[in-house]
Amino acid sequence: MLSHIISRRDELKLGRESEVSLPEAIRAWYAEAYEPVLRVIEKQNMLAAFPGRTPADLYVWIMDHWEILKKKHGASLSIIEAATRFGSSQGGSLAAWFRSVITGRPAKPPD
Repeated sequence: MLSHIISRRDELKLGRESEVSLPEAIRAWYAEAYEPVLRVIEKQNMLAAFPGRTPADLYVWIMDHWEILKKKHGASLSIIEAATRFGSSQGGSLAAWFRSVITGRPAKPPD
């Protein structure tokens, strides 16, 4: 997650002449990325599909899923849409693949 915060700080620096502090970057990342994804995780009850995992685990997986989707469908895909698609895939190939990684049981990788 630190790399996500650093990336957010770099984004905030664009068009600014002053430095962006780490606390400012953390607040922006939390409000604009982490918290919205947590709301989707809670709303879709995603943790039920991943016993023993935390919201932070799902956040990291969703961010990875978002990167895959952006490469496939274009950079305009929002983080909320990626989180929603991740939630929709529970029981589908992506969620099954993540569960296989956690449990060590083989499964077909996601498309």
